[in-house]
Amino acid sequence: RFFKEVEEKGAGWVASIEQDSALDARQREILIALLVKFLIQRFTELPYEEIFKMLQLTPLEDTRAYRELTQIGRKEGREEGRLDGLQMGIRAVLHRRFPHARAEELVTALTLAAGVKDEAMLQLLLEDATDADSLVEFQQQARKMQKALALRGESQNATSSAD
Repeated sequence: RFFKEVEEKGAGWVASIEQDSALDARQREILIALLVKFLIQRFTELPYEEIFKMLQLTPLEDTRAYRELTQIGRKEGREEGRLDGLQMGIRAVLHRRFPHARAEELVTALTLAAGVKDEAMLQLLLEDATDADSLVEFQQQARKMQKALALRGESQNATSSAD
């Protein structure tokens, strides 16, 4: 019964919100978002496209915000994938170069490398994993990189707080 009412009156509800001169644009946006959220929670088996259709709203895929957000998500996904790939490369090199290392030394080295979230630094660490004469030497390099990143982060924070 409520579903039928939403089908019949939903677009009118949205139009009333959009035309209410007592509301500013932000308040209208919030009310429409609340209505959509309520309907999504009320009709859990209904695809969001159907709810947008009942309310005669522009589908998400057709909005600029959706395109911008998906572009940001793709970019972040690619960056994360590159970091993961470098981490896997470091792990593979360390396992191959130091097959008889004690497990705790290997875990320490991998943990140190996992703490580095900068692509350029990870590339250098991969080179270090290839060139290091020992796991201890690699660990020392990884610690130096973490300190450098921490110092760089502190200097960036100091610069941004001075602005």
